[in-house]
Amino acid sequence: MANINRAIATVASAVLFMAMILLPAQASAQVVIALDDELEKYWIVEKKVAPDYPRMALRRGKMGCVALAYIIQADGTTADHKVLAFYPSDIFDKSAIKAAKQFKYIPSVQNPDKTPALSLNVFTYHVSDDSHGGDERGEEKRKLLHDLCSEAGKKALEPALADADPD
Repeated sequence: MANINRAIATVASAVLFMAMILLPAQASAQVVIALDDELEKYWIVEKKVAPDYPRMALRRGKMGCVALAYIIQADGTTADHKVLAFYPSDIFDKSAIKAAKQFKYIPSVQNPDKTPALSLNVFTYHVSDDSHGGDERGEEKRKLLHDLCSEAGKKALEPALADADPD
């Protein structure tokens, strides 16, 4: 657990400045921050594309994750993609961005004005071993990777979240 906490702190501090890059885009137009369940209030997923597993990572049996922030634009496409966190290296970044650029959203009933939204998506890369009737430990690792990047990504967004808080 100490290694995970250290990794979260390291990744979050190393990429904290990435969230600051998002703030100018947020100031120039009304953009809501919609993480987790909040996103459904503004946008509904119409199309999500699974990322390709980078060949080198697959050959080496590498697992990892990427926390990727992006703006859902009024036309439902994504833009301004920013990697906020990754583990263990940036080997999966390009694959995650390529997949997210193909995402498509439709506005929810509560969002008739098609207000753009800053969202966070976590991509988890995991090679499963189904040769023994399932891989419970592999699923635990996948969840651990997802949680690692999710927490680090949210940590990197804290300055933007603080600015968006009306209190």
